Amino acid sequence: MWANYFRFRKDHPYLIVVLDAIGLSLIGITVEYLWHRDVIADAFWFVLFLTITSLLEVRHAHRKS
Repeated sequence: MWANYFRFRKDHPYLIVVLDAIGLSLIGITVEYLWHRDVIADAFWFVLFLTITSLLEVRHAHRKS
């Protein structure tokens, strides 16, 4: 199973970044809601910034190889 994940990660690096951002955002929103019964909408901009930064990093690494 891990071999398939790493192969998929190597073949589709941009998709992995987007899926990680969506999945981790959902986990973060769920924890925040369960803990404080509140959702912080401004956190979206931070997630967007991190996702764009990660996509640029993947792009840079992909161009090197």
